[in-house]
Amino acid sequence: MNKKAFSKASVYVGTYAKYNAGSIYGDWLMLSDYADIEDFYEACRELHADEEDPEFMFQDWEGVPEGTVTECTISPAIFELMEELDESQEASFKAWAEYSCEDWKKDVSKAVQDYESAYLGEYDSEAEYAEELFTEIYGSEIPPHLMSYIDFNAYARDIFSDGYTYYDSYVFCF
Repeated sequence: MNKKAFSKASVYVGTYAKYNAGSIYGDWLMLSDYADIEDFYEACRELHADEEDPEFMFQDWEGVPEGTVTECTISPAIFELMEELDESQEASFKAWAEYSCEDWKKDVSKAVQDYESAYLGEYDSEAEYAEELFTEIYGSEIPPHLMSYIDFNAYARDIFSDGYTYYDSYVFCF
């Protein structure tokens, strides 16, 4: 089995009380070390056990999809997403989430299904995908010596103006 997605996702956890007192004391916590949001918050409480009722301040974060972490909240959906995807899907899921503007945090399972339905692969250019698609559909009908006459850039312009999307080196069909 592949590694879980977002295995390197981490959050720097401080508290508002320490920050207001002029300290940024805290620590980086790896989200993959915790089964769910409750386990994560328990680790935050242990980290800041010197405060009676700490208000956590997430001062920095890395490797999480946009909108997952803010200064004062972490979406519990990130833990579910880590279970649903593997590491090889991480970058393309982030690109899909940014482009589609779907609020994947509302229903992670549905979002993963939508992503998997839309995702067609990673390519260096629109033309590279267009050539692969053309060859897959028409390749056996076109004599090999005529393939060099096909304008894959023009074909790419056509297909990418009609439902196909190229975003951050990934191809999706919506």
